Amino acid sequence: MENGNNLGAIYSHVLAVEREQNDIEQALDHIEQQQTDLSSTLDAYERSIGEVLGGQGGNLRALDTGPADTERDKNYVLATELHAHLDDLSGSLTQMIDSVNTLSVTPSANGSSHGCEDPMVQISQILSSHLESLQWIDGAVREVESKVNEVERRVRDAGVNGHTLSSSTAPKQRGFSLSR
Repeated sequence: MENGNNLGAIYSHVLAVEREQNDIEQALDHIEQQQTDLSSTLDAYERSIGEVLGGQGGNLRALDTGPADTERDKNYVLATELHAHLDDLSGSLTQMIDSVNTLSVTPSANGSSHGCEDPMVQISQILSSHLESLQWIDGAVREVESKVNEVERRVRDAGVNGHTLSSSTAPKQRGFSLSR
């Protein structure tokens, strides 16, 4: 009797496993059908892309033939070159300011300077004037830098809003920054 009960329990487990196996097979059939549908959809998209590109080997750059794209590319190149020049100028100015600061001589407190006729005082005044001029130039460079950044932002926005550019067609942005 005990073996009969065990056989009954095993039989019920076997039926449950068979139901689960049928459910799994149905799920696998459904997944296989979805994969087939997806594959046919992707094939259709690939054919459409092939027709749009007209055998250009997937070169999306060939689609950018409009005057707006050409002008945008020219402006971007100009902006990056200007940014590079400003970066160099800023570095030079920073170096000059540092040199002027190290060469600045303040009159000593022991009274060794002799007023405006002392050459060290005159040099100090000239260097102070140069420092003020350089600081003004530095401010002007910062203003131009902000304008260049605005132009670069507009070029990027125009690229996004004008039409979608892929990463292979967008001009590469150079990593320039002004450091002081």
